[in-house]
Amino acid sequence: MVTGSNDPDILKWLSIANRYTRIALDRRLQPYRLNASMYYYILRIHEQPKLTQDRLISLTYLNPSNVTRAVNQLEFRLCT
Repeated sequence: MVTGSNDPDILKWLSIANRYTRIALDRRLQPYRLNASMYYYILRIHEQPKLTQDRLISLTYLNPSNVTRAVNQLEFRLCT
């Protein structure tokens, strides 16, 4: 991998862009009692309606307990 002197600047700006994107998503999703953290799961489930939790875990490379917690939270918020 080629690295350059601008790498720290690029990482800084990517981090800032990510933060502002999450803030904007949180604001847009607030009326639905959702947040940016749930957005990824909503997109994956929308793309694959019959997606199993095990498959979701393999797609995210996250700890299974984190995915389970997120799915439970999403289900609770959408069902109440």
